[in-house]
Amino acid sequence: MCKRVITIVSVFMLSIAMTFSVQASDLDTHLGTWGELINGTKGIDVLMDDFEDLPDGESLVGQANIEDHWVLERGSGEPTHNMTVFMDGGQKAVNFGPFTQMVSKYKLTNRYIFEIEGKGTGQCFGMFVRTTGEHFTIGNGEVIAFYSHDLSDWSSNVHMGSSGIFLVPGGWGSDIISIYVKVYRDNLETKLANERIDIKLEGVDFGSAYHKITMTDDGSVLNFFVDEQKFASVEMSGEATYPDLSANKFFKSVVVKDSAGNVLRNVDNVLLSKDFSVPLIALRISNYAVNSVSLREYAAYTEPNTETGDNASLYSVFALLTAGALLSLVFKKKLYNV
Repeated sequence: MCKRVITIVSVFMLSIAMTFSVQASDLDTHLGTWGELINGTKGIDVLMDDFEDLPDGESLVGQANIEDHWVLERGSGEPTHNMTVFMDGGQKAVNFGPFTQMVSKYKLTNRYIFEIEGKGTGQCFGMFVRTTGEHFTIGNGEVIAFYSHDLSDWSSNVHMGSSGIFLVPGGWGSDIISIYVKVYRDNLETKLANERIDIKLEGVDFGSAYHKITMTDDGSVLNFFVDEQKFASVEMSGEATYPDLSANKFFKSVVVKDSAGNVLRNVDNVLLSKDFSVPLIALRISNYAVNSVSLREYAAYTEPNTETGDNASLYSVFALLTAGALLSLVFKKKLYNV
């Protein structure tokens, strides 16, 4: 009987260990209060593409299921093979080549998640949110697409695009992800500038493996994740207009924080769209492989759904119930000398 009790107590302790060892990812925990996805025109089904149904060597250009929801643009004279499906380690991906962009056709006003899985390094790939979707025409008449250099500072080729905030994985080191904030500068001829914040990620190599990069937006706070682990957040506030660039409204300022909530940068006169967001990806003069693109919009916020995204609690309940049942069985047998 003593050995049996020891065995069952060991099972109980193992169950308790399970309770605390199974943890939800940062992303799952974050989404636990977000409520329900919108199904239909802007739902999870139609805007999630992993490219597995497209033949090897096929261009995204002309694919109705893609172009119904995304605007695919290339620089003048750039070939369609700059957005071509290829096999990479047994899975299909799209090679985004120089001077290309893939822009959502939707102006999102509800909570949403924008996510890609990609591989590559180089300073010229950007994953944008809070853009207006516009190509600004600057003072000298130049039109700035998102794959275009913004003409602010030629010391870096990654100074691209017109509005929004964008992530550059591996641009300044294979384990570094950079946050670029588009900024209005009245003293510059182009009016466009950038604030860059670099964050080093342990155990990540953007050049050798695919990594999931996720941006969430609830209308006032952006949260950024790599492989579902949070690395930064951006708090947006205030309101500003810049009629020499756009008729749209922008947030006035942002506070960029690390995953622990420490302030990394305060930035004023930002060009982050206030009333809506047009997510997109853009590339200038290098290549980047993407094996999935996902855009998921959530219904208007109501009550927190604390059950969603926290599988750890389910494991905890199961473990405790199982341990309790086993202990009950042991002591019942001991009581009746069975």
